[in-house]
Amino acid sequence: MAQQLEFFLLESTDYDEFCKAVQQRLNDGWLLHGNLFAFPDYVTGNKVDSVRYLQAFLKDTTQRQKPGFVTSR
Repeated sequence: MAQQLEFFLLESTDYDEFCKAVQQRLNDGWLLHGNLFAFPDYVTGNKVDSVRYLQAFLKDTTQRQKPGFVTSR
């Protein structure tokens, strides 16, 4: 059976909310996929006013069969 993966991209301009959301995804069984991206979201006169944060996640959603023996016919 082929492995089934879910993909999720988290995006935010609020660093504290972003960190909380990342931790919640990790607690829910998601795995980090790739690097954190952070880049200027809004710039005024060579000054960065806000930063956009992105993080990708993967989760294995493959249906697993329970191991065991058949005890009846």
